[in-house]
Amino acid sequence: MSLQAETQHSKTRRKRTAAPPPDRLTLCYQLAELPSAQHRAGLAGLVLMARYLERIPGPAEGTFRLSHVDRTGATVEVDAAGLARVFDELYAASVQEVESSRPPKEQDTPPKREEVRQERDAQGNLQLKKVYIYETVVPRGGMLVDWTPDRSDRSPWMKLWRDMLFGVVHGLAKQRGPFNARSQGKQTSDAQQVWAQLTQSGDPSVEQASTYLLGAQASTAENVPFRDRARYHLLLRFWPYVAQIYVPRVPRPQDSGTDLVGYVLAVPDVADLEEFCQVLPLVLQARSSEMLSYRPRDCVIDLVEEGALDLAHRLRRVHKELREREGSRLTAELVLGFDVFYLNKEGNNIRLLSSQRIEPEETLLRAYERCRSLQDPIFRRQVLRNLLDGHPWYWGFDGLARQYPHTKLIGTRNFRSDARNMFEMHMEEPMEQQKGPRGATSLEALVYRIVQTYVREKLRSKYGLAWDSERMVKGSEERNEFSEKKEKIAREAFLAVRARTGADFVDYFSGTLCSVRQFLPEADYALLAAVLRDPARVDELRTLTLLALSAAS
Repeated sequence: MSLQAETQHSKTRRKRTAAPPPDRLTLCYQLAELPSAQHRAGLAGLVLMARYLERIPGPAEGTFRLSHVDRTGATVEVDAAGLARVFDELYAASVQEVESSRPPKEQDTPPKREEVRQERDAQGNLQLKKVYIYETVVPRGGMLVDWTPDRSDRSPWMKLWRDMLFGVVHGLAKQRGPFNARSQGKQTSDAQQVWAQLTQSGDPSVEQASTYLLGAQASTAENVPFRDRARYHLLLRFWPYVAQIYVPRVPRPQDSGTDLVGYVLAVPDVADLEEFCQVLPLVLQARSSEMLSYRPRDCVIDLVEEGALDLAHRLRRVHKELREREGSRLTAELVLGFDVFYLNKEGNNIRLLSSQRIEPEETLLRAYERCRSLQDPIFRRQVLRNLLDGHPWYWGFDGLARQYPHTKLIGTRNFRSDARNMFEMHMEEPMEQQKGPRGATSLEALVYRIVQTYVREKLRSKYGLAWDSERMVKGSEERNEFSEKKEKIAREAFLAVRARTGADFVDYFSGTLCSVRQFLPEADYALLAAVLRDPARVDELRTLTLLALSAAS
């Protein structure tokens, strides 16, 4: 037999003896073997999806069943029909009508119809308003409806998830094919294609794309294809049900307002699969339905990294409550950390603005819990940045005083209130890691007390005003005058301090703020004198003075 004939005979023999593809697969996953946080979050999403499908009444077509789940991994049994049922749920969508007040552009799809309605303006006058009615595909996300605070399909949390999904994850029209087909009742082949990949012999690989793995590209700069194992790639279809969505508010440079820009996705790196799948639904149900602008207040953040801090805080709190209710103690962490992605759609491009890894420690979360009540976006952003960078809470506010007009700082009620709250939080704390006399209070408490005394004494000496709780009830002329004069004194001092640095500031602090009687312990006087003589600490004192004047106004 020739070599060519022998080779052909071997191929024919192998083809005859090749095993047929299995009718059912058992997929075993371990958290430790999965290559990324998105894969591990996807495994949690797969477990939650399987449990959700079990709760749907009626006969189930095919097999998609969890045979084992523990803290380290899960095993699922699946056949072709069961996988198709899962995909039908993952990509379930419907065609709905949405309204827009914006006239369509030439390149836009024309509206289904136009309507003219009567509405009242801010002055209460009736006016005609034209609205444009469009038909659009809306993903269902049925599993998430049960986890909204009101368990409503029209919950603002569901709108947020749908907007995010079609805004950045499936932000391009070509990425929405599975949803579009199912919204029109068409037959789809996506589940069959994935089943064919899963049932290939060996451990086959498939192409990777950013639709499934955020930040991925079809190939590297060296033109090396980016691929993933088929059974791992399946998990990436589930992480959007587990990642939590936040919307950063960005200050507008031209006024005191803010804009909600893009989406921050906090992807939990699951460490305890069984506990996490028990805790996450409780966390989502505990969110508030209170709105801030057109988004749920609990999703609005002032720093991208805050998405990880907020989710870690909520998971930790609910996990602790659950363990206490069950009479057991915390034995392991739910997550190892969070992958945080900031994405925004600009025209027809999905921009990945940043991606980072956040691993909040216990001390960081305790400090964050104290900062959650802060209201002013500029103030909160700086405090959170200091918290993450390990700086004192007041660090960097002198730079903000140079960057922003005073109307955005001392002229803003929330900024003043936040400054006052932060000082009062630290009033009773002992002096830590500061060079100063033994027994002295912290520098924050000392400066706050000096500024408060200065403003109070200037009110008395210049305007003859002193606080009287009986006369100065809320809304009274006396109280309004007191507040107005107090703010005027603090604002003038704020502007004077902002305009001075170095020795000029030291002279102003000593000659003006300390010109009134200050009843301080000897140790506090010694600390203040040491700081005023130390050029390395004058900027710190100046920053605290600016904040204390804001708090005192």
